[in-house]
Amino acid sequence: LYIPSLPAAAATPSFSSSSSFIRLPRSRDVDLPRVGYSLYKTKPEQVAEGVGLALQAGVRHFDCASQYQSNAQVGNVLRRYIQTGQVETRNGLTIDDTAATKQQRQAEIFVTHKVSNSEQSLSTQQLQRNVLQQTKLLGLDGIKNGKQSTKPPL
Repeated sequence: LYIPSLPAAAATPSFSSSSSFIRLPRSRDVDLPRVGYSLYKTKPEQVAEGVGLALQAGVRHFDCASQYQSNAQVGNVLRRYIQTGQVETRNGLTIDDTAATKQQRQAEIFVTHKVSNSEQSLSTQQLQRNVLQQTKLLGLDGIKNGKQSTKPPL
């Protein structure tokens, strides 16, 4: 889960036409994959298939939100891919990325998550609890913010 720490008047993202990543301005050298897969309005029974097909197509950026009610399903597919390098979809297509290590697969996954209105709070501690709850649903090890990475402390 990446939470950008960008000021309101952030510069325009920079990228080259040959790159598959965008360098986020003022973000401590974070590279965002240009192509992402949004789970918006995806039916719960279609989430695993969609994420699996996206991984097979080479997508490594996943756009999530609590409102989509799919974080647990997204997390299941991403964990299986990170752990084993394999994902199978209902149509029989499989991805086999066992040549890469677990750490390499984990490093290439980029998850963005929007905080819903009901999760927002003036209390930093409450907001952190809400974000960590979604992090756990996604099954992520921690939150990466720029170069800082932490385990969720509950």
